[in-house]
Amino acid sequence: MANFRFLTARRAIGLRQWCACFGVAIASVSSVAQADTTNVPVSATILPPITLSEPAEMRFGTIASGPTAGNLTLSLPATLPSTAPTTLSPMITGNRTRTGGVVMIGGGVCSATVNCGAGSILVTGPVSGTFSTVTLPASVTLSSGADTLTVDTLRKRYGALGTAGVTTGSGAFSATGDGIVILTGRLVVGASQAAGSYTGTMVVTVDY
Repeated sequence: MANFRFLTARRAIGLRQWCACFGVAIASVSSVAQADTTNVPVSATILPPITLSEPAEMRFGTIASGPTAGNLTLSLPATLPSTAPTTLSPMITGNRTRTGGVVMIGGGVCSATVNCGAGSILVTGPVSGTFSTVTLPASVTLSSGADTLTVDTLRKRYGALGTAGVTTGSGAFSATGDGIVILTGRLVVGASQAAGSYTGTMVVTVDY
């Protein structure tokens, strides 16, 4: 009986030793599949804010109204000016056309004498970059005292100075980061519209 107990104890010890070795072997195999790490580059680019300056007046010139209503439309130039217009020196190129009872004083060709022409805004942004969002209002109200006129059908051309520019899509900034937006529209004149000097403003938003 004593021998049986001794052998049993030895077998129990051996079993415990085998289990311990087995556990070490498993741990050793697991350590072969080691983790790895690497660095992933992360970057971001922040564009400079677009700035607007030198808003130049859109001018329909001098007209007379007749007994019937009519319209006066400023043409949109096919190219952008090579010299930047300013608030004090607006564009005088282009022409105007009439319908209905509107009478154009001085004719339809814009000049320093006739004093009509597209409005404009200078745009500054990233060098050789682009901008594609030019938002115009649906219409603009001009006032002379209690009397009003409406300008609608607003149109735009934009891009780098001295280029053809675009009317939709992406316009380009120049190699110095300069651009321009030119603006025209249609003046709606009522029958026997009251005489006066009509003025107003329009909100233009330019974004990337």
